[in-house]
Amino acid sequence: MLETREGLHQNKKEQLNEPEYTQETLQYADDQLALYLTGERGAKFNFDEHKWSPTERSGEAIITTESGNEYHMFNRRHHIYIVNTNESEKQGKLVIGRYAPNITPPPIEFGKPWKIPGFYTTTEVDSVLLRYKVVAPGKEVGHKIDSPNPFDKYQRLLGRLAPKRK
Repeated sequence: MLETREGLHQNKKEQLNEPEYTQETLQYADDQLALYLTGERGAKFNFDEHKWSPTERSGEAIITTESGNEYHMFNRRHHIYIVNTNESEKQGKLVIGRYAPNITPPPIEFGKPWKIPGFYTTTEVDSVLLRYKVVAPGKEVGHKIDSPNPFDKYQRLLGRLAPKRK
């Protein structure tokens, strides 16, 4: 039996079905929006390919792993920083990795450990939360969360644990 060109193309496309991630909009009590990403095991999230990536100016993300650890990732002055928030709170000092300009951490694969060169290898990644926008009070967008956004909590942690200048 002969297959048409179109049939061969369709079969190849089906064989290349890669796992995908999904994105949901969350709205916190302070009207801050976030994009909540989860995915099938092996679905890749590449920081360079998302408009609201923490690699973009003033971008932020919280990467949550199976062990319950959270990594706050943000961009300041063209450097990318990744803070192990649980270890920082436990030790009372910042446990942080820093990337020079034009260097992006490797993509995340949901359900797999994230190898952050020169810093950590995490347990399996569960989710990525991206800081998004703020909506006008009273306007509802996305899934409502009745707590404040977690990005402000981590900004306060950074301020509290940052080394004091002499």
